[in-house]
Amino acid sequence: MTEARTTVKKTASTRKPAAPKSAAKKPAEESAKPEAAEAVEPKAEETAKPETEPGQDAKFAVVALRKFNDKRTGDLRKPGDVFEVTQERFDEILAAGEFVEKQ
Repeated sequence: MTEARTTVKKTASTRKPAAPKSAAKKPAEESAKPEAAEAVEPKAEETAKPETEPGQDAKFAVVALRKFNDKRTGDLRKPGDVFEVTQERFDEILAAGEFVEKQ
């Protein structure tokens, strides 16, 4: 059996309503008022990223002990190559084998 497909032609009643044109004028009006601009700007304290726990994103240098393909970066690491990794990535590499050591 085959099912007949019907297409619905979009008409004015089925289309999404357009964005109101007055919304585009509001930012221009607000920027003309200096006191409104000050109230809108976020403070540096509010935009700063929250501090992560120590050691979570800290990177440190490691030395490649054997030749291996770094799956995260796609680089071929050769013995003696020095590169930076996070503790999490260091643990991942060591789980696969003894490929790196801390410098």
